[in-house]
Amino acid sequence: MGNEKSNPFLGAPYRVLSADQASAIHAASLQVLQRTGYHVPVPEARQLLLAAGARVDGERAYISAELVENARKTVRPVRLYNRLGQATPLMEPGYVAFSTIADTFYVLDPYHGNVRPFLKQDQSWLATVIDALSGIEYVQCVGQAHDVPDNLQSQLAVAQTVRQTTKPILVYPYDRDGLLDILNFVQVIAGGERAFREKPFLVCAARTAAPLYGTVYSLELLLTCAERGVPVLNYSCPAIGGNSPSSITGTLVLTHADWLANLVIHQLKNPGAPFTTRRVHRPIYGYEDDAVVLLRAGDLTSIFCGGGPGTLGRDAGPLDWK
Repeated sequence: MGNEKSNPFLGAPYRVLSADQASAIHAASLQVLQRTGYHVPVPEARQLLLAAGARVDGERAYISAELVENARKTVRPVRLYNRLGQATPLMEPGYVAFSTIADTFYVLDPYHGNVRPFLKQDQSWLATVIDALSGIEYVQCVGQAHDVPDNLQSQLAVAQTVRQTTKPILVYPYDRDGLLDILNFVQVIAGGERAFREKPFLVCAARTAAPLYGTVYSLELLLTCAERGVPVLNYSCPAIGGNSPSSITGTLVLTHADWLANLVIHQLKNPGAPFTTRRVHRPIYGYEDDAVVLLRAGDLTSIFCGGGPGTLGRDAGPLDWK
């Protein structure tokens, strides 16, 4: 940690949407939520929406602009600390941070030089290497070891990683039970549930595979984080022309609507709970238009909810006829 002085991007805002463009997309997203609705397969989430005045038809909820505005007023931005309780600049508006994953499917053995399946024992040395890299400011844990059962993957990944680094951790739990296990032991490390809430060093990702389609997996993680006051990183994974429209603008409208729907559900569960989204360029995923969508979706959340993670940016042209 402590890489602020050497970060050349610090304080350099990166925005690819004008205020007018952002407002137009936001208005379209509100219309989508009211007219098309959002898929909500978790009964608890539907009950929260119904009690708040949303129209619910089967597993589809129609969310009003008023509910969105109320959620925007109550949401609290995420502030992350390291395991020692020291504040970090991560998640601050305009701050650029780099990360990497502490586990993978296969690994190049550092001692024998051969590629082999990733094993539980590899988590420790890989996390140790990541901890020594000053340019990597937080660590991501998924749980991909070939010798660990699925129901313990994310738990063991975090447990091994947190022993080797003090850097903040972003975890992708396999399920709600896995998340609860992780919260139980990181709260012990922090000195109790209250201490962890005050200075969290872990944030949970709750993501959907496609816009406007909440899943049991993503909503259970979202609700659990809200209930426990745990920072949650929420975003959908649009694939232009695949699970979302073939146009950048259409994909932006649905992606932003997805984020707003999850924000509403999260804040209805626990008003004021910390909630944020991803605003990064991940060049290894998809093609360049996917990255443009991620950056512009980040602009929307920054403008309409006062902040979010920094960006790994690239130049992007204006919205056009595509």
